[in-house]
Amino acid sequence: MATITAQMLLGQTHPYDGGVTNVTHHVWLTENSVARWTLMRIDDPTSVIRWIPHPETMLEDGLLMVGLFVFSDSELTSEAQSVLGPLLEVQVMPSDIEIREKLYAINRKQMPDLKVALTIFEGSSLYSQYNVFDHYMGWDVEVCLSQLRREKPRSGWFVSRT
Repeated sequence: MATITAQMLLGQTHPYDGGVTNVTHHVWLTENSVARWTLMRIDDPTSVIRWIPHPETMLEDGLLMVGLFVFSDSELTSEAQSVLGPLLEVQVMPSDIEIREKLYAINRKQMPDLKVALTIFEGSSLYSQYNVFDHYMGWDVEVCLSQLRREKPRSGWFVSRT
């Protein structure tokens, strides 16, 4: 069964506190045998887009999906359609790193009005990838990492502090 290992909320930056307001989109990463990003508009839960990221660049593939379907940059959309073909509701990212890097470079230049609030749960593959935000200097971001995990499994409590 797929497990949600990370989620993004997209909305407005709060003027003097952390967090995010006026959330417009929810994006989550599920991982198991195949990782998958799922993007959904808050005001239209039927508008769902799913992308299968490349294992080495899962976060950047998720940010690319956000750049294409939420920020709707014309340069990025044009380039993506020229290398990926029609942008589909279910998309598998190409294995060719040069293609992906070209798209990432365009996406990194964007100056979106929305904030990305990313929560990464313990065990997520994104733990080793969230430093890519260093390349997204025009983006408002907040990364939240798991600090405490307490679960009641079948035999006793499990506690993990990171």
